[in-house]
Amino acid sequence: MPYWAHPISRPARVPQPWRRNRVPRLGSASARVVILFGFFSLAGCVSIQKFEQPPPLLRDALRNGELVTPGQHVSVVTASRGELEFRVTEVDRNVIRGREVEVPIDDIVALQTRRIDFLASASVAAGWYVLMVATAYLALALH
Repeated sequence: MPYWAHPISRPARVPQPWRRNRVPRLGSASARVVILFGFFSLAGCVSIQKFEQPPPLLRDALRNGELVTPGQHVSVVTASRGELEFRVTEVDRNVIRGREVEVPIDDIVALQTRRIDFLASASVAAGWYVLMVATAYLALALH
C-alpha cells in the first residue's frame, strides 16, 4: 500500500473559515435583543383613536361622514346593546353597518377606531433594517 493511501498519513481536513456559520444563535444576547425590540415595535404600527365628544356632537360627525369610513375596524358603545366591535362596510345617514351588525347612529354613545399608521410602519421597517445590519456587523466583527 502506498504511503499516501494509509489512513494515518492522510492530511487532516483543513478548516475553512469562509464556511463558518456567522449568524448569531438564538441563545446569544444580540439575538435576544433583536427579538425583544421586534415584539415591542409591532405595537407602534396600529393607532387607536378614541373620540371623546358628547353623544350629540359624535352623532352629527358620524352623519357627516367625518369619523368613520368603510373598511375601518370600530368599537362602538351603544345605549341599548353595550359595546360592539366590527369592521364597517357602509356608513349611512342613520346607520353604521358591518357584515352582520347594524347600529343606529342615534343609539351610539362612544366610538373608538383602529387605523394602521403607515408612517409608523415605514419607520419600524427602516429601524429593523438598521438594527439587523448593525447586529450582523457586530456579530461578524466580534466573531
